[in-house]
Amino acid sequence: MAKKEYNLDIVEEVSRIKLPANRQFKLKVGSSTYQIKLVEEEENQQSSLIRESIIPVLSGSLVFLILAHLTKQSSLPIVGNDSISSFVILIGAITTFILLCRNFISEKKKKLGKFKKMSYRNFITILLAFTLISVFFLLGFFWLLGIAFKDARFDCYTATLFAFIILAITDYGVLLTLQNFSSGLITNLLIIVIISGVAFSIIMNQNSHWWQINLSFLGSHAAKYSWQFNFTLILSALLLVALIDYLFIALKKKFPHNRRLSLLRFTLTLTALSLAGVGLFPNIHGTIYHQIHDNFAFLMVYLIFLQIILIKWLLPQVTKTFLITSYVMSGLILIAAFLWRVLHYFSLTAFEIVGFILAFSWLLLLIQNLEYLSREKILTFNLPLLNRAKSNKP
Repeated sequence: MAKKEYNLDIVEEVSRIKLPANRQFKLKVGSSTYQIKLVEEEENQQSSLIRESIIPVLSGSLVFLILAHLTKQSSLPIVGNDSISSFVILIGAITTFILLCRNFISEKKKKLGKFKKMSYRNFITILLAFTLISVFFLLGFFWLLGIAFKDARFDCYTATLFAFIILAITDYGVLLTLQNFSSGLITNLLIIVIISGVAFSIIMNQNSHWWQINLSFLGSHAAKYSWQFNFTLILSALLLVALIDYLFIALKKKFPHNRRLSLLRFTLTLTALSLAGVGLFPNIHGTIYHQIHDNFAFLMVYLIFLQIILIKWLLPQVTKTFLITSYVMSGLILIAAFLWRVLHYFSLTAFEIVGFILAFSWLLLLIQNLEYLSREKILTFNLPLLNRAKSNKP
């Protein structure tokens, strides 16, 4: 019989409990005996994170200063060519890439941390996704800064100081993200990226009456900042692929050789790639991109609907509540399609928005179920000091 490991929470002061030198002992509960090994919680890692980010930040700032001098300008603009933003975004992407690779390789060699069970192939997806998130954050930040300080310029040394501060925040944020890396973190990032990206595109095109055409208009050449809408879809797809890979590593260990789960993983990955295809090929009428865009969009809808219908068969230990919720959502999608296609009560835009919200919400519920299934079962013991009164006697 394979050995099982459990986490043990001690609610009393450790100093009051006499422990063996190896911090291991046996615990008898009823007729069962457990082998216990105490592992202390990690200390605050803030100091180590700051120390780890110093060299990348200083190196990036030095490179920024060199690039600023090579432009042979007395001052640099915030945005544009040869600007603070262009140099910081380039350097920030490189330092993020290096920090991610270094931490992943280090933890793989030590067989520690969140990446110890992750393959190099799976990490490539996470590497690309988190590097793009860093770029996306910096693009948005400098876009707002360019609006707030229009036409502002700074000398090379002041600009380098700004670059140092921004790179310090970015690199520390990357290291902090790695420390708290989990499937829940990726899910939250996915929600933030897709909602903020779509909301930004809607706000920027509020005067173009985009809702009279369709949702895909936001990614066409006729829309303002269409590249940000398309980039949001591509980045969301990468995050979804990274999340799927991360979850199914644990699920494969827990449910080995499960063909149904393998099929679910394949269809989910194909759904994410279809989402990326919608962003890669904008809806430009009169071009081949229009047909490719529509094909990817319909493929994504068909795949999600298929997964909802077959979820009882595809997902192990599916709950009755999730099953009923899935069928209700699929019914609502069909009703929305009927109102649009047959009765012409819904416009195409209304159908797309309703369908997107329902499909995205269902995907999040599915991910939550997959995350729960992938967790390791942990038993928690509380050990009160029953003989405290005796131990206080001289």
